[in-house]
Amino acid sequence: MAWSFTALNFDSVREDARVALNGLYELLKVLKASADFFGPLKATVSGLLFCIDTYKVCGLTELMMHAYINPLSENVCESRRDGWVDK
Repeated sequence: MAWSFTALNFDSVREDARVALNGLYELLKVLKASADFFGPLKATVSGLLFCIDTYKVCGLTELMMHAYINPLSENVCESRRDGWVDK
């Protein structure tokens, strides 16, 4: 079967990426703990860990934002439907 864009299962791709990122994160933590003898490596690994931490925080913030926005947008739609808000 030839590759096609529609044949991709994005949920499995997303899950694979999450597993790979978590594995890389754990590997970097071990490498950071054992890189005391080589400062530049430890600094580089620390920078990569910081980037991954920032990425995870941003993803969590986005999820929290959607958790607040979705009910608000539903309330606005209901208010417009019921005539409480000008269209």
